[in-house]
Amino acid sequence: MLVACGLFLRTLGRLQNVNLGFHSQNLTRFTVSPGLNGYSSQQLLAYYQNLETQLHAISGVESVSLSEHAPIGAGSSVTIGKVPGYTAPGKNVDIYRHDVGPAYFETLQVPLLLGRGITARDDKGASQVVVINEAFVRKYFHGDNPIGHHIDLGSKPPQEFEIVGVAKDVKYAQIRDDVPPTAYFSYMQRKEILPFMTYEVRSSLADAALFNSIEQTALRLDKNVPVTKLKSETEAVSEVLYLERTFATLSSAFGGLALLLAGLGLYGTIAYTVAQRTNEIGIRMAVGADRQNIVTMIIRETLIVVSAGLLVGLPIAWFASRALRSQLFGLSPHDAVSMGIAVLTIVAVSALAGGLPARRASQVEPMEALRYE
Repeated sequence: MLVACGLFLRTLGRLQNVNLGFHSQNLTRFTVSPGLNGYSSQQLLAYYQNLETQLHAISGVESVSLSEHAPIGAGSSVTIGKVPGYTAPGKNVDIYRHDVGPAYFETLQVPLLLGRGITARDDKGASQVVVINEAFVRKYFHGDNPIGHHIDLGSKPPQEFEIVGVAKDVKYAQIRDDVPPTAYFSYMQRKEILPFMTYEVRSSLADAALFNSIEQTALRLDKNVPVTKLKSETEAVSEVLYLERTFATLSSAFGGLALLLAGLGLYGTIAYTVAQRTNEIGIRMAVGADRQNIVTMIIRETLIVVSAGLLVGLPIAWFASRALRSQLFGLSPHDAVSMGIAVLTIVAVSALAGGLPARRASQVEPMEALRYE
């Protein structure tokens, strides 16, 4: 139980410290779905742009953008396409597609490594553009500079998008997943504007004040289009780790309970044994053993018993922990740190369980101990 506890706690810690590729602090997200209210494609575009403008006007708001999928926990979309000059003729490749608005990378604070991001000028009247991530460059361009090359989505008529930028890798659907080859398109250049979008707002305001301002702003624009899934990005990340946090909490509770029961059981056993040996302890002290000798003797005997238990328990833990492999992240089920901490914890608790009766026994007067029946 203690090994499982250590593995789950270390897994949770590693997931909480994963580099997401963007800054989640001071970032809020929410979703609107005007398409459910019968908005046409042009009306959708006007609504999204008006809401973006009004959100910018909120005091304390630093940056605003929107996207089809929010970062972390909101899923992703996959399409097929070609990279002319880099994919074999007649072959398609999987591309993780994200439709985003102007200032998307600035709002999430995602560094651009080459070129530029999506801007307000990238609308239907402009040349079709796309920004790709590092994983896309590694997989399909093999280290070549991708700026100026194209992505062909293979539709009819053909849709070719010029690559104008390269962004750092960002995690989306799950924190555990590797970052796939991702392409960011301007949502304004779609043939049909999406009926729903998720806004990302970076602000210095407290969550409660910002949430209220966002809801009031959206209601003023159209009271029939409610704000949904309004939350801070840190809260969204925390929700994604709910299962891992549950495993860590439960394993900690069961591990702590098991350790408590083992400690109490050992204490009771040692205390009973020491009481049975009171006469022997008196004889030892009468012939010259000091109090420290008595304490050391009893703790040593306690640790011998515990060592025998560890020799049985560690191989069982070694084989049983393999069943946890699928729940771990960045750890071997035979993680030496987790097993080492479990062993040290058991030894420490055992030393305490044996030390208390030993200390009590060492304080008995030799003559009283000799007369003890």
